[in-house]
Amino acid sequence: MEAWDGPASLSFTDGEIVGAILDRNGLRPSRYTLTKDGMVVMSSEAGSLPVEPSNVLRKGRLEPGKMFVADLKQGRIITDEEIKDEICKARPYEKWLLEGEVDINMHYLQFLKRRMVRVRMKNDSVFMVIPKKK
Repeated sequence: MEAWDGPASLSFTDGEIVGAILDRNGLRPSRYTLTKDGMVVMSSEAGSLPVEPSNVLRKGRLEPGKMFVADLKQGRIITDEEIKDEICKARPYEKWLLEGEVDINMHYLQFLKRRMVRVRMKNDSVFMVIPKKK
């Protein structure tokens, strides 16, 4: 299996919202066309569904790691930035992170470094989340 094998994008819907996301590498294209009569066409190939040029409102492509979302009830496109901003504000993630912070003494850090050397890991490849003791 090659990195570019698989779908151009993953699409989703709940009947009111329709959207798609591209993998972070963006190895396969996913292009969209919005029409003046309210249609959204998305495909890996431009022109896969014929649309009269006079009916085209906007054309674009889905970028790597970005989402495309159309709210069918509101009749609008929700931008990637708006989606991510809403998700970030939905829960107190910063507060949870700060509440879960722990101090690790230098002896433990030295132990971890020795351990990483034994298993031949690079420092930049290790990320640890240690829960706070209650």
